[in-house]
Amino acid sequence: MHLSTLAAAAMLSVTTLPLQAQLPAQQQAAEKQAAFVAQTASAALLQDIALLSRLDAPFPKPTSFTGTPAGEVLRAIRAASKVSIELDGRALGEASAWEIKAVTCEPATMRQALDAVVRAITPGYTDLHVDVAAGIVVLTDDEGLSRLKAPAQYPLAVTLSRLGASETDAPALELAMAELEEFLAVTYPDAWESRGGGIARVVWTGSVATVEAPPGFHHDIRRRLSTLEAALPGINLLWTVQVSDVTGASDADLGAALAQPAALERLAKDGQAKTLASPRILARATEPAEIRVGEGAEELVVRISPVAESKGQVFIARIEAGSGERRGAVALRVVPGIRAAVAFDAGGRRLAVEVDGLTELAQKLLKR
Repeated sequence: MHLSTLAAAAMLSVTTLPLQAQLPAQQQAAEKQAAFVAQTASAALLQDIALLSRLDAPFPKPTSFTGTPAGEVLRAIRAASKVSIELDGRALGEASAWEIKAVTCEPATMRQALDAVVRAITPGYTDLHVDVAAGIVVLTDDEGLSRLKAPAQYPLAVTLSRLGASETDAPALELAMAELEEFLAVTYPDAWESRGGGIARVVWTGSVATVEAPPGFHHDIRRRLSTLEAALPGINLLWTVQVSDVTGASDADLGAALAQPAALERLAKDGQAKTLASPRILARATEPAEIRVGEGAEELVVRISPVAESKGQVFIARIEAGSGERRGAVALRVVPGIRAAVAFDAGGRRLAVEVDGLTELAQKLLKR
């Protein structure tokens, strides 16, 4: 079966009049038709990706192949996945001996078995890839892939922010976009237009990436983005800051209180500490945050700023208290999820400060 035959079944042609020649009713009809075509193409791409996802499932029962003909392995994959799988006849040429090539593997998934088939039959032919054409999984070469390109949009504002980018910082945003493109291109590095390939390309419109690529690429992009999202720090952090007056505590008790949260609580119960304020700050991990509590001599100012190049993993917390010459300040390095505590003098008092930041994942876990 030739790839061109499969692809022809999925092609749609839309002809519209020049914009200036259209009447309002005709223009609306053209826009509706274009929207319908785009929606149909998007639905078709999602169906193609779903087909590829079915190949990632395990065989219904443990399966192994030892010197099994490739044609027999392919029939087993078809039967188990209920997916139509064909070879691009143009890519294989006139050769048909691929079916008797020996395949040996113990696949955990049907995809792994299909990859083993590709490896077995590839040495004598052009490298083959697994993709989808018109609802049928095909094994084809680079030329075949170039005919299967489909566009899809990926809104990546949140991901770029979690990579440390900001719309107000053009160099950082450009760097984050380049890093993201490199990440998405890892599986097929030579296929991308940015690297001289002709199979896939990405065009940015603000923080939205429009990727034009075969369905198999989109399947991989979605998987990789999901993995990246799980690995990146959360876009928001919930900071809890507690400031206590520990003027009456001994140095030994205060040292223990700074080392252990429970010890500070015991100081409060024993009357050696008094909580002055415990503000919470919800802020983006890539931007500084500030909160003020009280006024005059009782004013407390807390500023938390990300350290440059830390990508939301390390912060500096600066706490100021008191006023005039009696104003005191302290700065400490903080990491989300790890309690930091310090003592300093301000306004004739000894103050203890605790700072702790929770990621979005930690917040969700605590709510559970």
